[in-house]
Amino acid sequence: MSALDTLFQASAVISAVGIAKIAFDLLCVPKLPGVGALAPDAPRPRISVVIPVRNEGERIRGTLTRLLEQQDVELELILVDDRSVDDTGAIARELSARDPRLRVVRVDQLPAGWLGKVHACEVGGRAARHEWLLFTDGDIWMEPRLLIRAIRHLEAERADHLVIPPAITGQSFAAAAATAAFGSLILHELARANRDSPRGSLGIGAFNLVRRSDWEAIGGHSRLKLAIVDDMLLGLLLRRAGKRTRSAFARHSLEADWARTLSGVPRALEKNFFAQMQYSVPLALFVSCVILIVWLLPIMGLVTAVLTGSSAGWLAFGVYALSLVPASIAARRFQTTRLASMLGPLFLVVVPWAILRSMSTTLRQGGVRWRDTFHPLSELRAAENELRRSLPRYCSQSRVSKP
Repeated sequence: MSALDTLFQASAVISAVGIAKIAFDLLCVPKLPGVGALAPDAPRPRISVVIPVRNEGERIRGTLTRLLEQQDVELELILVDDRSVDDTGAIARELSARDPRLRVVRVDQLPAGWLGKVHACEVGGRAARHEWLLFTDGDIWMEPRLLIRAIRHLEAERADHLVIPPAITGQSFAAAAATAAFGSLILHELARANRDSPRGSLGIGAFNLVRRSDWEAIGGHSRLKLAIVDDMLLGLLLRRAGKRTRSAFARHSLEADWARTLSGVPRALEKNFFAQMQYSVPLALFVSCVILIVWLLPIMGLVTAVLTGSSAGWLAFGVYALSLVPASIAARRFQTTRLASMLGPLFLVVVPWAILRSMSTTLRQGGVRWRDTFHPLSELRAAENELRRSLPRYCSQSRVSKP
């Protein structure tokens, strides 16, 4: 047996394990349950929605209008206008004049040592008055009963934090397939949180719902001042504090406008991915190489099998192709088109592309430019290291409150 055949056989084993893991993870992430209408005299959950935005004039009217249509909750919206230079603030103030549930807070100057979005989340969270806090984005659409369903799910699970991945709308076919490949990586984190894994922490910027008392107890966003991936690290802070995170799919009940073209996917992840690698060049290169090898070997197997009739090559590609089965199921959960989701494994190469692009751009610039403010890499790394040194150890299961 040649060394290449051995590699193809190893590839088949890796693909089989990956398929089994995806199938198992899908079983661990439920669809967000529906709820019946509340009685007229029943108490309504009280929720404050914080929307930190900058220059979202094209989309903010639709986002706010739909949020104000939420049913069976006592709602307040806090839009934090982070130094916008377009008509975002004017549109929000116009809507606020019609509906007092919407408050607009303007940030004119970013304090030193803060990222704009993180500071806006902190400002909005401190201004909130209700029991629950939802941090979301300015380009998100929610169906009118999403919030009551989310609260009831958390209460049923006796959990403290809920994340929901949004369905992505308006994408090209290739962008949808690439997003499906990226979603397969997120799926594991969604499932791990639901299994109460000690290392299972997660956050999603589109939908981070948390008890306000728990958010205040961990120090709010003030501990994440220079955290590019503040949504993920918020989940980590909560998990290390012994809080329970839950994840669920909501399909088209939660939608986002994101990365409409294939080239837009790595661009949309440019500021995030190197930060997720903790600004470590060796880690970014290692993860990229592993994903590239996992993606490349089955394709090499197919080419070799066609040219030489190699049975090991057919095995490597055939097992990899079986991933279309869980991918088809995931398509319904993530609400992507079935064909685009099935082809997601062929677009897995977009992930190392995005990681390497994020790393090279950050290193070339010497930092990250976000919301028209430049943040040096040395400053970001120092803040990341300080945050991680300050974290308590991973909680054992006994420290996590269970139902």
